[in-house]
Amino acid sequence: MFTITDVLALCEPGDIGLTKNPNGIGKLINFGQGLEDGTGKSTYGHTFVFAISDTHEFNVNGMIYESVMRISKNHIRKYHQKEMCIIRHKSLDEQKYFAGEKELLDNIGQIYPVHRLLFHGFDMVNAWIKRKFSDKSLKFRYMKFMPLDWPVCSEYATQFLLAAGLETGFNKQGWRGINPDDFDDVRKRRPDLYTTILEGTFVV
Repeated sequence: MFTITDVLALCEPGDIGLTKNPNGIGKLINFGQGLEDGTGKSTYGHTFVFAISDTHEFNVNGMIYESVMRISKNHIRKYHQKEMCIIRHKSLDEQKYFAGEKELLDNIGQIYPVHRLLFHGFDMVNAWIKRKFSDKSLKFRYMKFMPLDWPVCSEYATQFLLAAGLETGFNKQGWRGINPDDFDDVRKRRPDLYTTILEGTFVV
């Protein structure tokens, strides 16, 4: 368990939060992610990025950028009593944060692309079918061909990393098709790129 005090003391702008989403859509996302990676298991179903404080000093005040109903700024308090993991890219610095934040700000106000979740779902099912019947990984992904720069939550965080000029460590290329489970996987698989700052149940 960790508190808002821990967040304010230990987190920095650009840190990425993963949360467990217990509602119906969240359970469906976790189910699909488990299908895609072949484990049948998935912990986190939502992703956000910590914003710099209003004073523009390089610290946080709990505000986050996320893609929910709209791409917007919210406060981490909304995830009170949710399971959460907060990670940091080891090469992120103040200059790279501001480069990435330009991409975050450019998308503010966009409507959450619910229709694109369907294509995420197609890719997840296709990955499972490919693995089940051919023992090979999925090469063709519908998400690669989706027009418009309208990201879901994990894609939004990936856009930030790419705009900051950072290596993401994902096996997939670009930002389309990245899901919260990919972040959970890469922080474990690539300790040279990411460090885990906090993990547990978040309480205000």
